[in-house]
This record gives sequence, C-alpha cells and structure tokens, in this order.
Amino acid sequence: MAEAPRKKAKTYHFHEDWEEGFIFTMVKDKCVFMLCHQTQALAKRGKLERHHNTHQQTFKDSFPPKSAIRVRKVEELKSSLTVQQSFFS
Repeated sequence: MAEAPRKKAKTYHFHEDWEEGFIFTMVKDKCVFMLCHQTQALAKRGKLERHHNTHQQTFKDSFPPKSAIRVRKVEELKSSLTVQQSFFS
C-alpha cells in the first residue's frame, strides 16, 4: 500500500506594509505589537488585523492610515522598542 503524501507545512512571511498598517514588527521570528508589546506567533494578516482593530481602536483615529504622522509614530515606536530590547540584552 502506498503512503499518503505528506501535507506541506505553511509558512507565513513578514510584509513591510503590514508594519505601518497594523503597528507591529518582527522580533526573533515573532510578531510584536509596538503599542502593547504583545506577541503573536504567526504573521497571518487576519490575526494581526483582528488584534489591531480590537485593541488599538483609538490609534486609527489619532493617526490616520497612510499619513505622515502615522509613519513618524511607527518609526518612533520601533526605535523605542529597539532601545528597550538592547537595554535588556
């Protein structure tokens, strides 16, 4: 009897445009949300979008998508996260 073919493991990749859209970055193969510092195991668009819409509702109002203010805020949050991580390592 022939063996059944194995299922191919799915891989999820980081997309640069999601960083600004959902306010997260990748740290050691995990998604870290820059506002609340929670982690998400997989970089799936649906999971990241759901977290962003349920936990950061006021961020979207204060910093509209695709605006210069939002880009600066994301860069600021990312640099503060990098500084915080370098302090503890």
